[in-house]
Amino acid sequence: MIKAGEHKDDEILLVCDYCLEPSELETRRDIVENSYGNGSLVSESIEWKGSICCGSDVYEWHFGDWKMQFPTSALENNYITEEEYKAINKEIEELEG
Repeated sequence: MIKAGEHKDDEILLVCDYCLEPSELETRRDIVENSYGNGSLVSESIEWKGSICCGSDVYEWHFGDWKMQFPTSALENNYITEEEYKAINKEIEELEG
């Protein structure tokens, strides 16, 4: 399990393009066509890489940038502490105000 404070701001995370959560890349295989050839079943498939969670593309983000963009997700997934979450939100309010 990931613990808050384990990541450094300059650490690179792979982030899912669909759900914007940190993820890992995995190779998936999809069958795109089944047919009978010469009396036997023939399957054609494709292999592709995608995030473990959603199967979408992943992008590299610096942890510090990701937690500033998505502090609620970072807190909910135990990447940051409640105190760090409050500090980030305060900093965001100051920048916007």
